[in-house]
Amino acid sequence: MLLPDKAILWEKYATLLISDLHLGKISHFRKQGIPLPAEAGEETLTRLGDIISKYLVRRVIILGDLFHSHYNNSWSLFLLFLKKHHEIAFDLVMGNHDILDKKHYIASNLTIHAEHLVIERFFLTHHPDICEGYYNICGHLHPAIKLSGKGKQTFRFPCFYFKNNQAILPAFGYFTGSMNIEGLESDDIYAIADSTIFKVL
Repeated sequence: MLLPDKAILWEKYATLLISDLHLGKISHFRKQGIPLPAEAGEETLTRLGDIISKYLVRRVIILGDLFHSHYNNSWSLFLLFLKKHHEIAFDLVMGNHDILDKKHYIASNLTIHAEHLVIERFFLTHHPDICEGYYNICGHLHPAIKLSGKGKQTFRFPCFYFKNNQAILPAFGYFTGSMNIEGLESDDIYAIADSTIFKVL
């Protein structure tokens, strides 16, 4: 089930699939003197906690880029979040931004997957990666779709991007940026606006 919270709920397993949280990004930019509100860094975890409670999630699979860069106090907030939700299993498929020292991942009790995780016929990765015989679910691209209004104005919406054998998730995190995509007629694109999902292609 697609959620307007930029996640996929795998109801059969009470499992949530999310990608590109980029925790610590706000703290990283604040250290560089960029005036961003400190509380914005906690928005992603607050939203994740709300989803876990609402849908009775038992497992969370993060498809890479959990943490944005080098260690900062946002990692401590994430550890507190894991402690609060100790009954939930958390998996991390490593992404290109997941560069913290190995000791931090070990201490977190996350289940780490270096490149991919296979469940049934689904091949879960961070980067888009086709594996013959499997359906790839991934992140990394932060897909968004640009739409034009009647008054020639344009709007950009984060989106789920489905190809023949691949699904690309929108970035789950707050303040992550996005990349415009242009789908083919054979693709399916579901845009997200506030708390609504609507089909574009």
